[in-house]
Amino acid sequence: MNIKIDVDNLRDDLRDYYGSAVGCNPTAMADVINIDSMSDEDVVEKAVENGFNLYDYEV
Repeated sequence: MNIKIDVDNLRDDLRDYYGSAVGCNPTAMADVINIDSMSDEDVVEKAVENGFNLYDYEV
């Protein structure tokens, strides 16, 4: 796949995704914290692992 991604927006949505899980699973807070220190490539990889559609973030 070779598309240009709005990684900042993707990072925000991934943070929200994990943040919503904190109420049910407090260990998800570690994932929320890690998102801010991930490289752009790692953010994209984590998003794909969690079923995000990267075409929604295409610029």
